[in-house]
Amino acid sequence: RLVLCTSRATSHHGSPLNVRRPVNIILAEESDLEGCAGCFLASDVAHRYDYTSEVILAQLRSVLAKGELWIVKAEGQVLGYVCIALGGAFSSDAYLRGIAVRESHRSRGIGSELLSFFEMKAFASSSRAFLLVGDYNVRAQEFYRSKGYVEVGRIPDFSKAGIAELIMFKRRVAATPNQSIEPMGIAVTHPAGAGCAPATPMAHH
Repeated sequence: RLVLCTSRATSHHGSPLNVRRPVNIILAEESDLEGCAGCFLASDVAHRYDYTSEVILAQLRSVLAKGELWIVKAEGQVLGYVCIALGGAFSSDAYLRGIAVRESHRSRGIGSELLSFFEMKAFASSSRAFLLVGDYNVRAQEFYRSKGYVEVGRIPDFSKAGIAELIMFKRRVAATPNQSIEPMGIAVTHPAGAGCAPATPMAHH
């Protein structure tokens, strides 16, 4: 387990509670692939791009072999995953291959935690992070914009005819002399003279 995050719990009525509990993001294993595929295949993206179980399993297996597939798991069930390609954009910058959350656990903050984890990994080795999101996927676009990503271009008919992919980009926050860059690329101000060395900072469809 590499990072401790938080998400909202739900009551027995299904409504969110303001209870913080640990969420562990771990490297996926072969036995997790079916669960990851289930998260993705229940998404609108899978339907828009005509994905089959065989195709997404093959792609996930390839990502797994590269050590780029990370998951949130609870009680033996995969609740979500993130695919991270460090150096996958322009052979130098981090690229978010994708995030998917189990349908029953969406809107609980898991996607935000997975994106933050991507940024933690991305900004440890690069000052820039990229992702693609379909032009039809307004909700995802709004989500990424709320996290500081901006559109820098479009690729028409990239994955499927009739769908343009928006190229979205985020730059790591630069530290001033009395700041350090903490995980998630957030600049934290330290008291003058504290002698803090800059910390190394540890996220479509």
